[in-house]
Parts: sequence; C-alpha cells; structure tokens
Amino acid sequence: MKDKTYKAIAEFIGRCGKHNKLLYTFKGIDRILEDDIWYNLSEAKFDSSWDWLMPVVEKIESLGYGVTIGMGTYVVIQDDVTDTGLKITKMTDNNKLFCTYEAVVEFINWYNENK
Repeated sequence: MKDKTYKAIAEFIGRCGKHNKLLYTFKGIDRILEDDIWYNLSEAKFDSSWDWLMPVVEKIESLGYGVTIGMGTYVVIQDDVTDTGLKITKMTDNNKLFCTYEAVVEFINWYNENK
C-alpha cells in the first residue's frame, strides 16, 4: 500500500524544485531520485521527512490550492482560486508531519479523480 501511495506522490510532483524528484522504473522496480541519489520507491520518506514532503506541498500550492499547516496537528487544503468547494481537513493524534502527509495523499487522490 505504501509503495502505491508513494508512486502516486512521485507521479504527481514529477520533477520538483531543488529536490528534483523523478520516478523511474528499472527492471520492474520503481525508483525515485532525491538529491542525486536513487532510492527504491519503498525507501522514500514522504511520511517521515519534511525535506521529502514540502516539495509536494509546494506543488499543491503552485496549482492554486492553499495549504495551512496549523499549530498542533491539523492541516487544511482548499481551493484558493476558483472556490470549487474543495476543503480537505486532517486532524490527528500523530505528529504534524504525518498529518500533513495524510492530507497531501487525500488531495492527490482527489486531484487525480478530478483533474
């Protein structure tokens, strides 16, 4: 399940900023480029590293969606341009990073179904 989610994230961001993430399949194994190092997709750290997750947040914002990472453990992603009514709210007892990751995954699923 995690590999499928990581693959969706990697496909969503494509090449992204200084992190230059790129999804590549070699001999049936999905790999991702991070700071000039190739990782197996299963080794990605979208749910455990701000360095991996923030370029995804920035990509979402570049599409016109606001991302609010609040005090405590809540995140809101909403349409700031066309007011489509999209509003994803995540609250969790986990840490802020994982809460943001969950909101990003929900947004990417929504985006892929509605783009």
